[in-house]
Amino acid sequence: MGAFLVNDDLYAVFDSGPLIHLSEVGVLHILDLFKQKVTSDIILSEVGRYISKVNESYLRESFSVYSHNAKLVSDKLATIAKIYSLDYGEKSALALINSLKPEREILFFSDDSAARMAAEGLGIASVGTIGIVVKSATEKIIGKENALKLLESIPLVSSLYIKSDLLKSIIIRLRKEWEVK
Repeated sequence: MGAFLVNDDLYAVFDSGPLIHLSEVGVLHILDLFKQKVTSDIILSEVGRYISKVNESYLRESFSVYSHNAKLVSDKLATIAKIYSLDYGEKSALALINSLKPEREILFFSDDSAARMAAEGLGIASVGTIGIVVKSATEKIIGKENALKLLESIPLVSSLYIKSDLLKSIIIRLRKEWEVK
């Protein structure tokens, strides 16, 4: 968590989960941490069904949105997508990543464990909503106390599924590491 580097050259490619979940907890703006925010038109369309018009406008203004092209789905990606039962949006995000590689440094943001395992199988690093919140605190986009409150609010106001014991252990570890009571 929080261990990834953020620089101007990093392309942050998003699946729908983190966009929806950060919107639900009211902190979509923390994505300003990333200079190069990228997603597919399929993901943006999916996200638009779950977030406010204001947040959708933010995404349209601050993200580069690429049209999905089925020709970008390599045989390897098609096989991995089938193995992990990826949906059309996840497949479009991973195809987008394949089209951007190897010219760019890329990090994939998804809360879906199957999509993250598929990304790993393609040699792509991935992070979820929790990692974004933690990184936004370590980069001083939001305060550490605020980040901890956000993490505590996730089960109450977000559709993000995370085991309560796991979330509690993350919060306890961060409180110790950040020296926040």
